[in-house]
Amino acid sequence: MQLPRRSDIDTMRLSGIPDDVVQELGPLVMGCLLAYLLQGVLIVQICIYLSHPRYSSDVLPLKVTVWLVCVIELVCTMFVTAAAWVYPVKGWGDPDVLRQPTWTVAFAQVPNSIVALVVQLFFCCRMFLLNHRGLVPGFIGMAACVPVVMAVVGGIKSVKLPDVALEYRIMPYIVTTYGGSALCDIMIALNNIRLLYTIKKGSVFPDTQSLLMRNIKICMHTGIVTACFSIVHVATFLAMPSRTLHWVFLFIAEKIYSNTLLAVLNARRKSADCEYETTPSILFGLPVDDLRGAPIDIGA
Repeated sequence: MQLPRRSDIDTMRLSGIPDDVVQELGPLVMGCLLAYLLQGVLIVQICIYLSHPRYSSDVLPLKVTVWLVCVIELVCTMFVTAAAWVYPVKGWGDPDVLRQPTWTVAFAQVPNSIVALVVQLFFCCRMFLLNHRGLVPGFIGMAACVPVVMAVVGGIKSVKLPDVALEYRIMPYIVTTYGGSALCDIMIALNNIRLLYTIKKGSVFPDTQSLLMRNIKICMHTGIVTACFSIVHVATFLAMPSRTLHWVFLFIAEKIYSNTLLAVLNARRKSADCEYETTPSILFGLPVDDLRGAPIDIGA
């Protein structure tokens, strides 16, 4: 049997289907696949956290924070699933669907920004518990609320757009949402590193210095991951504002933050065998010597 030629296949394309249909649907499909992949990673992280030796003695606010992030994560996954149903399945064969903004995409950035806010407030609490000074953590916490407001306003304006290609009209809201989150991540990472390094210099015990250096590296790595992801998201949108390529990052943004939170908490497992024993703390359960001489336990 003779196979059809490429030219014959091209003529079999449904009338009205745009030539760049792959460029329009490709980012959506890739974003959905990556979102489900990271959701699976998060489930593994949750299982590790529940089996953590310090979980039973973790303070209630910390447990509430973790489960709140998990619930919002499920909502985000529902948004991803709904988008995957509306465009490639329900809208199959209808070229107009590819151009119509839907609530699944327009408001996906709202739960994203809420997860980012919760995680950033978690790190702000850690900063406050390090030196009991609330000026810098309070400023960063208030700054982290701005992306949430911009995400809500941007979502409302996005769902009213007549065409997905006109998303450049809400560029200020998208840039502020993810650019603001990146700025907060950088400030959190730098301030945490500064505080831990200051405490490390005030300690005379090599083992304590080693543990604090490990925490400094974790703070640096987590801050770099979340900040770079948001920056790449913004850069992709600015480079191609009329394309849907940035949807890849849109559907997995909150999962980067949630996995970062669980990874930080699960990092305490490695230090569980440390010879230093203290009450559970938000900062990996590690004891820290106060620079004024009095021992403190951050996060107790």
